[in-house]
Amino acid sequence: MLRTPVLVSSLTKYLIRFASSSAITKADLGALSSSISSDDTNIQTPQNIAVALCIQRYPHLSPEMSKLESDYSDLIEKSETAESYLSDHELRIKRELQTTQQKPKEIATSTTKSPSTSAAIAVETAQDFEDKMNKEFKQFQFALRQTDDDKTNNIKSQNRKLDQNLLLIVQRKNEKNGKDEWIFPQKLYEGEKSLRMTADQVPSICGNLNVQILGNAPWAWYKSSDKTDPIK
Repeated sequence: MLRTPVLVSSLTKYLIRFASSSAITKADLGALSSSISSDDTNIQTPQNIAVALCIQRYPHLSPEMSKLESDYSDLIEKSETAESYLSDHELRIKRELQTTQQKPKEIATSTTKSPSTSAAIAVETAQDFEDKMNKEFKQFQFALRQTDDDKTNNIKSQNRKLDQNLLLIVQRKNEKNGKDEWIFPQKLYEGEKSLRMTADQVPSICGNLNVQILGNAPWAWYKSSDKTDPIK
């Protein structure tokens, strides 16, 4: 089955080459025969099919801003705050402040005469609520950006470089030159119903990983002459 395309390709090449010639000489026929023979010997046997996964861990934190980005962010925040409308909370503070300034004597008199009125007035004001929230915010402890694995430089851990993308690569020894090389985790296709089923088995080779594979078709492919067995 593989010989037919090679022969057709070789004949087509020579027919186009000699289309303007009135006759084909014996030398031309010899060249055609040798070309077909050389193409025939270049036919390669089918190679093994391996499936590799590009396993990516997305960032958990936003990256730290540079000084220029921080200055620009502060400038935009001040500009938006100055030009924006007051929120409901700010309007409430403004109304309560005006009420307190306009009727200080009436509030004091009603508090002295009627205990029930005093209980009705003794509610949490907007300023009290704001002070309570500020106190709670100051007591909140933010998580550190640098984890213990960052400090020990544990490159096998996922709990590091939380503001960057991480790709999983594995190490193997090249049988040709004996050098170590880094590749994506992969597995040979062994007659599964689809390449997706082969890909589903790759994460188990690398340990207990919670991986979500996107799509059923390969994103890319390449042909290699390296016959080294994939990582198992």
